[in-house]
Amino acid sequence: MRLLESVGYSQHVSGPTHNNGHTLNLVTTHGVGIQNLSIRDLAVSDHSAIVFELLIPTAIKPTAHCIKTRSPSSLATVKFMEALSTSAFIQSGSVDVLVDNYNTTLGNILDTLAPVKKK
Repeated sequence: MRLLESVGYSQHVSGPTHNNGHTLNLVTTHGVGIQNLSIRDLAVSDHSAIVFELLIPTAIKPTAHCIKTRSPSSLATVKFMEALSTSAFIQSGSVDVLVDNYNTTLGNILDTLAPVKKK
């Protein structure tokens, strides 16, 4: 049970669920609650039935997703190559400086030719 609890699950059955007195059937939840749990012997199996009410929130707020896209024009590739060939992002310096210059230059060119649009 410690493994279930270590990843945020709760185990709700606390009594025997088998006719030999063992707890073999479990009810585990993560992020929802239950109430009125009962263990019932239905006399059709050596396992008992576990009956409970699941507490589900009535209003679940949808998660907002922001999708970012770029819509380059048909000439954007040509203009991108032209802008890249005239840029001076390759300079002497450490690898970190070169990568930063490269990323900044490419980002600026892309933002000019195909700005980010949010949906």
